[in-house]
Amino acid sequence: MCRWCGCSCECSGPRSAERAVPVEGMLEGVLLLLLVEEPRYGYELWSLIEEEDLLAGRVYVGRIYEMLRRLLESGFVVASPEESTKGPPRSRYEVTPLGRERLERWRVGLHRSHDRIGQFLARCEQLPGDGASRPTPKAEAISGVGPAA
Repeated sequence: MCRWCGCSCECSGPRSAERAVPVEGMLEGVLLLLLVEEPRYGYELWSLIEEEDLLAGRVYVGRIYEMLRRLLESGFVVASPEESTKGPPRSRYEVTPLGRERLERWRVGLHRSHDRIGQFLARCEQLPGDGASRPTPKAEAISGVGPAA
């Protein structure tokens, strides 16, 4: 497990100047977002997170189920057990009204963080130097700060 972000990406060392800086605790918000879009199975959530690269680094499927259990216990999601033709019964997860409120808090909080990150990056751009610490055009496009935005 990575010491930096808690996933399996092993990004704790200086591997790449372009690696994403992980945002701790994003798994809860990402799961709520995917479940607001439509009810889903746990393994389906894991596949979507992997396919769409929604989190920095690899997330083990066990972490998905652990977080779903916490969301269930907190009343943010409900699970509907269903019979499976290919194995043991599985559960389809769906967001509750309380979970929608939680997702809205995530949205507001991330907007605030996005603004602060934008301010940070703008100040970094004003630093004198040889340009080695300047963000790449890809990083500028993702952050919304800089010429590529």
